Amino acid sequence: MSEPPGDLARYAAFTSLQLDRPQPDILRLTMAAKGRLNAASAEMHTELARIWQEIDRDTQTRCVLVRGSDGAFSAGGDF
Repeated sequence: MSEPPGDLARYAAFTSLQLDRPQPDILRLTMAAKGRLNAASAEMHTELARIWQEIDRDTQTRCVLVRGSDGAFSAGGDF
């Protein structure tokens, strides 16, 4: 995975999540677990718990959109 552009580099450690900015001040967090209906693995579950502290320190984010990829939000946990 390549280094995220600009201000998204702060989120590089969250490898099970996809992050982008569709508009200024908006962070889009996408859960993507292909073939598993975006079920949260143990890694994704940990990252979902930890990422909010980083988002809180992000002065360029005023709104977060949380979504799942490929037409499914999340099938729940996949532990």
